[in-house]
Amino acid sequence: MIECIKVHLIKDKGCLIASVDLYVSGFGMEFLGCSVFSKNGHRWMSLPSREVIDKNDGNKKYFPILKFNKKERQDQFLKEAMEAINPMIDKALQSHQAG
Repeated sequence: MIECIKVHLIKDKGCLIASVDLYVSGFGMEFLGCSVFSKNGHRWMSLPSREVIDKNDGNKKYFPILKFNKKERQDQFLKEAMEAINPMIDKALQSHQAG
């Protein structure tokens, strides 16, 4: 089971809307700093990554810290994670708009 244990809303960063922490009870493991994006009514997330500045052109590049060995496993994890994340983001957005 995947649980969203923390939501940090992010403003004015394009499609990036939040950073979340997840807890995966079956492994007793936390995923810290997952990025959540939204565009045209669709949300998706990426696993934590490391930012690196390209020495040649100065552009930011992101490299994964974690990787699944099978695409099917990654897709299933991301699906279950978004099922846990969406209600928490909706709640955080409602609370932010009300306050």
